[in-house]
Amino acid sequence: MRLSLLLCLMLSAPATASVLSGHVLDPESRAAGGATVWLWQEEAIQRTVSTDAGGFTFANVQPGTAQLVALKTGLALGGTSFFVVGDGEQNVQLGPSGEIHLKVNGPNAGGPVAGARVYSIMLNDAFIVPVEDLVVQGFPAWRSGDDGAITLTNMPADGFAKIKLKHLDYADTYLDFVPVRDRATPVMLDAGVMVHGRVTDAKGKPIKGAILDVWQANEDGFYDVQQKGIQPDMNLRGVFTSEADGSYYFRSAYPRYCPIPHDGTVGKMLEALDRNH
Repeated sequence: MRLSLLLCLMLSAPATASVLSGHVLDPESRAAGGATVWLWQEEAIQRTVSTDAGGFTFANVQPGTAQLVALKTGLALGGTSFFVVGDGEQNVQLGPSGEIHLKVNGPNAGGPVAGARVYSIMLNDAFIVPVEDLVVQGFPAWRSGDDGAITLTNMPADGFAKIKLKHLDYADTYLDFVPVRDRATPVMLDAGVMVHGRVTDAKGKPIKGAILDVWQANEDGFYDVQQKGIQPDMNLRGVFTSEADGSYYFRSAYPRYCPIPHDGTVGKMLEALDRNH
């Protein structure tokens, strides 16, 4: 009885905020003062500047996943992805920097496209930079001009990035491997289709805040979970939330043919129905 009561109290106890501290280091592992440091969590973004000794501190850090990103002029972005469980320390190492150049064009050789923006990047498969969320806190906004060109500065020299692009008039574009180099990487946007609707209860009353988890197959008809090691995790997926009136909308690449897997329970069902698709 006492054990059950103690367990109940532990599970019901509110999560407490933590303090996160650390240091930003340059390529020679010396203190990198004056670096801008962002702490991203789903519910909040904090920003600070490292001291002359490279130190930084964030208070009121909530339990859960977090991204730490540091930027200093002339050096590559540094960061780390981690899980907060209490007070802790996370150091960030900065390295030599280079640039990524993108050349964004419309579908079917439609020419340069202005207004494509970098939504997020993952650097060297090591950490994520949630660019669009950080822009409101002073992070650089990378967007294509009239010539379709985007230059991403402060990239790790000789490294690579996975980049997600967004544009109001085109489907989201995911670039699985973009090297840091002087030559531009061409990008062709997909016109896509607009998907929209409303979420309601059985009486037609709109539901606000409903989560829509959308999956789409790639050009070969496979979902990311069917091609581990070939497609990146979470490829061609999206999570959307309905508005106050229950409405939702998103633009997607036009879906390709998607075969039904014949293994497991689905395969047995198709066999029983004498169907092959």
